Amino acid sequence: MSEELNAYETIIILRPEFAEEKKYTKKINEYVHKIIHGDSESDSDSTTIPAAYVHKIDRIGKKKLAYETRGFTEGVYVLFKYRAPSERIAQLDLVMRRDDDVIKFMTLRLDAEEAEVLAQEAVISEQPEDINAVEKEIDAFDLIFGKI
Repeated sequence: MSEELNAYETIIILRPEFAEEKKYTKKINEYVHKIIHGDSESDSDSTTIPAAYVHKIDRIGKKKLAYETRGFTEGVYVLFKYRAPSERIAQLDLVMRRDDDVIKFMTLRLDAEEAEVLAQEAVISEQPEDINAVEKEIDAFDLIFGKI
């Protein structure tokens, strides 16, 4: 099992009703927790996999989809940038495939240059002890850049 933390970015398209702030924040907190700690339901070995670190969450907002997907023509786009062991990516993939709130998603491993940029522009620099810390970061992002 690899202990190395690779840099990744995952874009998730959520159902349009997640444009509502309260639903959005709850869902994002859920995914941040799963990125950091894994999914205890799908993998009993999640405690042996090192924790991940979320560096940036970009709420892109509600957008029209290029084509109808799973019956939806709009979705709420969210981009996560983080460092995680490769084993965590397989867990996340499984969780997102099972989640009816996720219309589509894609995870890419960042190359060394992009990983360095990610480290420099980190919004959440350390693993939050409390998941509410992530919610505060999202609120701060909304205050600075405005709600999208």
